[in-house]
Order: sequence, then structure tokens, then C-alpha cells
Amino acid sequence: MEDCLLKPKRQNVFPPQLQSISATIICILNPTSSINSQPTLRLNDCYGSTGTANASYNSSLTALFESLSSKASQNNSFYNDSSNIGIYSLYLCRGDVSNESCKSCVSSATQEIINRCPSSTEAIIWYDECTLRYADVNFFGKPDTRPWLIMNNVDSYNSSLTALFESLSSKASQNNSFYNDSSNIGIYSLYLCRGDVSNESCKSCVSSATQEIINRCPSSTEAIIWYDECTLRYADVNFFGKPDTRPWLIMNNVDNTTSPGQPNFYARGLLDQLIGRVNEKDRLFETDEQIVKIGDD
Repeated sequence: MEDCLLKPKRQNVFPPQLQSISATIICILNPTSSINSQPTLRLNDCYGSTGTANASYNSSLTALFESLSSKASQNNSFYNDSSNIGIYSLYLCRGDVSNESCKSCVSSATQEIINRCPSSTEAIIWYDECTLRYADVNFFGKPDTRPWLIMNNVDSYNSSLTALFESLSSKASQNNSFYNDSSNIGIYSLYLCRGDVSNESCKSCVSSATQEIINRCPSSTEAIIWYDECTLRYADVNFFGKPDTRPWLIMNNVDNTTSPGQPNFYARGLLDQLIGRVNEKDRLFETDEQIVKIGDD
């Protein structure tokens, strides 16, 4: 069973209400847990070319990455900087990871992004613990409407979904709402906004994320969505402060993507709570909510 790796053209493929923000979405269905001390690379994308002989650009990029790594070692979860020849870069670590994990992730990202995107004028790399991006144009505080790298494995998705429904026993309702054998289920969630975006942009991003993650991951017990400006994640297990090396299923963000199952109502209440907190200008919020199961026994 092979993963299908897709690199979409640089065009806007989102519906009108989401065209101000781009997203990469990951849905997890019935995963197997695994813990690893090394930062977990998810995906990357590269744009443009400086030419192999552009030593000045490469030298400035290396110096800029050294500055970012230095800031990460000083326990900064977010930092942006620019070079004297117009290269802009930033990193963002998850607010719930340790300082050591942030430092390790940024260090790995600055090395790996050069290996994976040699001579590129713009690139971004996503780890479970952090994100690193650079460009030859100033993107600080600005949304980016381009779709990033997408990967999809339909067979794996359908297989995992079937296994998940079987484990939920025979108590599913006609609208495919989620059930649990116990009286309550624990759901954990967090969002994190980039440090250089406005409070209004943070609020707008999280609001869009809560809608899109339900639409794109309708039957998932766990999901994460990466926008250029924010990240949103929820799960039925406590993932706060923990690295995660499980395989993820990255959902296609093209409009005609078909996701199996009905909307995931069991996460709706928690995500509404997140919207309330982002209105209070929180840049990082995490919660473990007890949601009473829906339906009759």
C-alpha cells in the first residue's frame, strides 16, 4: 500500500470563505502510539531557485539559521529574523513542548530544510514539535493563500475507519455520531497562533480551523490542522507535552476531496470552547474536556 504524494500547483483551491488562509490537514484514525526523543518530521515544501552558484544567499541563510537556533536555545518558543540581503525566516514551537524539545526541533529543522530544499528561495518544514519557514520576501504578519504539500492514502484511511467503527460496538446512532462504552470520554485540544500575527488574524485563523477540521476529518478521533498563521489539534488521548512518532494520514485540501463518514459531533463542543478562548486574545490554549456521550445506551 503506497502513499500518494501530490504537489499541487500554486493556485487557490479553497472555497471563498477560506481563501485568506491556506491549510494542511492531518486526520488520525485508530493509531498506534509511539514515543521518540527525536523531533518528528512530517512534511516540507520548496519554492524557487537561487542557482547553485549563489554563495552569498546560501551564506546569509546559514547565518540566519544560526541566529534562530541561538534564540531557540534561549527558551524562545517563537522568533523571526531577517538578513541584510533580504531573507526572512521564523520558527514556531508548540507551546506545550519542553524547551529542550523546541531547541532540538529547530536545530534539526535548520539542517533538514537545507538538505531537502537546496538552492530554494523559499521553503517551509513541519515537525510535530515545531515549524520553520524562510523566504526572499517579507511574509511576517501576512497570511499566505497558497496550498502546501499534500499527501493522501485512501486505502489506509478506509481500513482505519472500518477498524474504528468496529471498536465502537453496536451503539452508533443513525447519524453516525460517536459513542463510548463508558459514560464520559476525554477529549484534549489546543491551538497555537504565530507570534507575529494580529489578535484578529489569530481569532480568524482558529475560527476557520475549527470549521475545517470538522469538515475534513469527519470520523476521526484525532486530528491536526496547520495553517500559515495557526495550528489546531484535538485527540481522545492526552498528547500535551509529548512527542508523537505515529504515522499520520494527511488529507487532501482540494475542494472535491471526499471524506468518509458523517460530521464528528463529539468534538464540536470542545472546539466551540476554543473559539471562546481565542476571543480573549490567548495565543496558546489547551484543555481536557469531559464530553457526555450522545444518545441512549
